[in-house]
Amino acid sequence: MSSLVFIYKSSPFTESRFDTLCNLAAAALQKGSEVSIFFDFDGVFNTVIDQQSYESLMLPKDRVSELVDSGVSVYLCGICSSVRGVKSSSAHIDNVKFASIEVLSGLLTKADRVISF
Repeated sequence: MSSLVFIYKSSPFTESRFDTLCNLAAAALQKGSEVSIFFDFDGVFNTVIDQQSYESLMLPKDRVSELVDSGVSVYLCGICSSVRGVKSSSAHIDNVKFASIEVLSGLLTKADRVISF
């Protein structure tokens, strides 16, 4: 089984790269790859529960929840979350893990491919 790691650094609602991330992760998972996403810097805001819906817009937290439910492992940089005031697990969707740079290093070492946005 191949392993794919995505690193995502952008905050929600700023770029279309988030849709690309989600679509690539879902496609890789469907093809049988082991998929992990590491949200770094402002990327940690993509899993915050308090996002507000606008018309029919699908929220980033909901897209990530679907990926988690499908088997994608999601990690949040613990330091990035802390300095941005969202370190509490209750601030984020279920089943995401706070992680260190050492965890990211381990993911990268084991990955067959790494894609950073």
